[in-house]
This record gives sequence, structure tokens and C-alpha cells, in this order.
Amino acid sequence: MGDIKLNEIWGSAKKILFASFLMGLSGYYLVKASAVFLNTYSVSGVLIQSVFVGILTGSVYILTSIILKSEEMGAILPSIFKRKV
Repeated sequence: MGDIKLNEIWGSAKKILFASFLMGLSGYYLVKASAVFLNTYSVSGVLIQSVFVGILTGSVYILTSIILKSEEMGAILPSIFKRKV
């Protein structure tokens, strides 16, 4: 099919789907676990919970993608950690 390498695309898609699944699973359990320690009936409790879970689940996704050697991380990580001078 021309220059389209379907095996490479499918390989990347599987890595992304697996990292996303782990991120979602960890997010679910982190929300449940943090609800024990935070007052989720207040705005500040939900805000703290959201920031905490967001940072940790983002880290899970990045670490999983690095472990799986996802090619997309090579393009994403430099843009995240780029410092403007």
C-alpha cells in the first residue's frame, strides 16, 4: 500500500493503547485512594485531588511509553521539557 507501513502504525497504536489503558486504570484507583484522605465535598479537595491524580497519571503514561520505547515520546518529551531562554 504505497509508502504506508501498516505494521509500524499498528505497533505504535498498540503501545499508545496500552499506555493509555494503564494511565486510565491508575487514574481510577488513584481517585478512589485519594478520596479517603481528601474532602471531596469541597472545591479545594477536588482541585487537589485532580492535580495530584493528573500529575501521577501523566507520569504513568510517560514512563510506560518510555519503557515500551514508543517513538512518539521522542517527539513529545523535548517539547515538554524545552526551556525558553
